[in-house]
Amino acid sequence: MFLESLFFGLKSLIYALPVSFCVIFLISRSIANIMKFSEFLIPWNSIIISVVGVFALVLSTMMYSASKIKKENILEAIRQENI
Repeated sequence: MFLESLFFGLKSLIYALPVSFCVIFLISRSIANIMKFSEFLIPWNSIIISVVGVFALVLSTMMYSASKIKKENILEAIRQENI
């Protein structure tokens, strides 16, 4: 269950990080017409905080779901969920 949650976090970051870099670049280009920048800067601190936040959120939801089904048999919980 932990590995599945880890894969969900990595998959979301694989999709989100390239899109966010493109958005940052487009915003930088649109502002460059108004203000003069010497170089393109990537906000690494914000990106690291968001990566840590994604993993904290995925970890907390994994721990919550594990505590909910800890008392029950996993197969029975899945069967009841599908009904």
